[in-house]
Amino acid sequence: MDYVAQIKNLGGDPKLYFKILARFEDDSLLPKMYDIINAAETKDYKVIKENIHNIKTSGGYVGASHIHYTCYFM
Repeated sequence: MDYVAQIKNLGGDPKLYFKILARFEDDSLLPKMYDIINAAETKDYKVIKENIHNIKTSGGYVGASHIHYTCYFM
């Protein structure tokens, strides 16, 4: 789902969408990326897989399709 559809789903309020997207970045995306980096250093592939899956799912919910599909292919 792209951002246009997500904005429409939120009643057409782009400010609300971008607020949700920023929250996704701060609360989910960045911390999980750091977790992936740390897990890669210790070769903890289970943690890497779990974090990529979590980012993929969250990205899909907020309409960040580029992030969702990147994680999908990882």
